[in-house]
Amino acid sequence: TESDAAFGKSTLSAHKLGTIIKVSEELVMDSVFDLMDYLARNFAKRFANAEETAFVAGTNSGQPNGFNTAATTGKTAASATAITADELIDLYHSLSRPYRRNAVFVMADGTLSSIRKLKDSNNQYIWQPGLMSGQPDMILGKPVIASDAMPAMTTGLDSVSFGDLSYYYVTERGPRQMQILNELYAANGQVGYRGFERLDGDLIDTNAVKNLTQF
Repeated sequence: TESDAAFGKSTLSAHKLGTIIKVSEELVMDSVFDLMDYLARNFAKRFANAEETAFVAGTNSGQPNGFNTAATTGKTAASATAITADELIDLYHSLSRPYRRNAVFVMADGTLSSIRKLKDSNNQYIWQPGLMSGQPDMILGKPVIASDAMPAMTTGLDSVSFGDLSYYYVTERGPRQMQILNELYAANGQVGYRGFERLDGDLIDTNAVKNLTQF
């Protein structure tokens, strides 16, 4: 039968993310190592950490809407500080089948540490380590991603996300920009290096990710 597709609207804007590193004039002039290479790696690390936090747990207020924030609850755990194997199975099946094919589990490292010890009814660990180089660890046959941006197992928080993250859209408004601030910190004998970018992110289809919420 014929039908009309129903579309909603999601607006992706541009939030500015920036950081400044100050270096003494003496270090700039006398450095015996590649200072620019060090600064590039340091900037990359800072941006990566900030982007991970925003895309996972962003509040959608002056920053991206993280997928953990945007997703709805698929299963509520019976405990505030623990997760059972059965609850993970329920979370798995709370996600509609079309989204399970490319779905992954995302959780904090502390949560993963607890889940690694869980066993099924046959006394077999539900966590399966990757056996080959480049092969991900698995839970219930799905890859596991550890992220420090995910909430811990605490009352009311969504400690595990499970879903297809290809439905999380990220926009970048132009390339990352770098500036050398020669004058701003001159009175202190320093040179500033500023980096910034404009980006946003949102979970376009909220059916694609489900959370396990601690009781």
